[in-house]
Amino acid sequence: MSDVEYIIELPDWPDYLISTFGYVYSEKTGELVKLKGRKNKKGYLCVGLWKDGKQYPKRIHRLVAETLIKKVKGKECIDHINQIKTDNTVENLRWVNKRENSINKGLQNNNKSGVKGVSYDNYYNKWVAEINISKGKRKRKYFKYKEDAIKWREDMETKYYVI
Repeated sequence: MSDVEYIIELPDWPDYLISTFGYVYSEKTGELVKLKGRKNKKGYLCVGLWKDGKQYPKRIHRLVAETLIKKVKGKECIDHINQIKTDNTVENLRWVNKRENSINKGLQNNNKSGVKGVSYDNYYNKWVAEINISKGKRKRKYFKYKEDAIKWREDMETKYYVI
């Protein structure tokens, strides 16, 4: 991470600024005040910005990306590279499409294997590894050993998930 914080005005939001460290500032009172973000239901940091007497909730990562990162055609999602939803530094964010965004998704809460796409199937009493390879298409394979399922999943990620 850069040691220097750059702060610029938020377009279309008078009296608000955004920084490369992922902070939102207000200068309504004439002095720079860092706004405290609050987590929304999905775990993203949000702030309330006021305009024309009305408050608008805004996700900080979206403000950072829309203001400081060049938009890439065909890429409408913003990915937290390190999967930490509260790390809104400019170095941690990138524009991605929906498929790329789902590739960098973290583990589900109920994952017991510790590896995305690998789980134990109680019906077959085997480990199953699966991967989405395109819209509506998925590959799945069953294994006796968890290590084999993990290896297969990693091989498939290398084959299909090149960002």
